[in-house]
Order: sequence, then structure tokens, then C-alpha cells
Amino acid sequence: MSKYSYRVRIRGKYATAISKLALDLGYTIVQASDVIINRFNINVNNSAPDVTIKDSERVPGALTIMGKCGAVNDVVTNLLRVVEEEALVWRSVVPLHRVVMGIVNVVDSNYFVDVGNGVKAILKAPGGAYNDGDVIPVVISRTRVYPGDELVAVPGVS
Repeated sequence: MSKYSYRVRIRGKYATAISKLALDLGYTIVQASDVIINRFNINVNNSAPDVTIKDSERVPGALTIMGKCGAVNDVVTNLLRVVEEEALVWRSVVPLHRVVMGIVNVVDSNYFVDVGNGVKAILKAPGGAYNDGDVIPVVISRTRVYPGDELVAVPGVS
């Protein structure tokens, strides 16, 4: 059971099962479909979610869980406890929109940035803007979750 009452939005073909688990774990279901509202006799709550759970657009049968980092970790941990950790879990190597200080690496006029722990991202920046070894703030604009995904960063803070 979660010690937090996060607001969870659930979409997709597993919505009924996931909604039941979320309710049993003490989460508040928000922006629920009429079917879910009627099936579980819950009140309409259109507030913003802390976490969204939906069918993966890239992996059939998988779920994508996204939102505020602490809330996502709490929801994933508790859901995995219920399903006895019989699920394969892919986690983002660096959360989307995270701001980090990175070390620029220039390879054949292409920019990369080390964002920590040996994790490298493609740095989208105009040519000639940075030198090898520059330390700059970057925002993660595309994260790497599945094998083969590219981690992409852009300079600056947002």
C-alpha cells in the first residue's frame, strides 16, 4: 500500500484491471472513462494526474507509465509487488525533461554529452558552438527506454 495518494490516469485495453489494482493500492483514479466510473462506482475527478498508465505505442502487450518521478516510482513499485515482480521492466536511463550538467564530446563534428554514470546523449546544437570538454547544462529531450533508443539532449535549461 502506498503512503501517498497519487492521482493516476489509466488508458488502454488493460484499464479495468489496472484501475482495480490502483484502487486497491489506495490511488485516486482521475480522468476515468465512463465505463471505469460506472464499473467501480467512483466519483468523477478531472484533476491533473501525477501518473499516466497507458498501452505502449511501441511494444505490444506492454504498458507505459509516465509522470512525476517519485509518483511513477511509487506506482511501479507497488504494482510490481502485486504482480509478484513477474513483469519485465524497462526504465528510462535519464528521465525525460531532466536538466543535468553534461560534458561535451565532439566526434567527427557531431556533439555528444556525457550526462553522468557513463551515459552519453546526442547533443542537438549548432556546429562550432562547443568544444570538447565543455561543461554545459542540458535538457533531456528524448529519453532511452528500450534497446536501440537514442538519448537526446539540447543545451540550456527549461
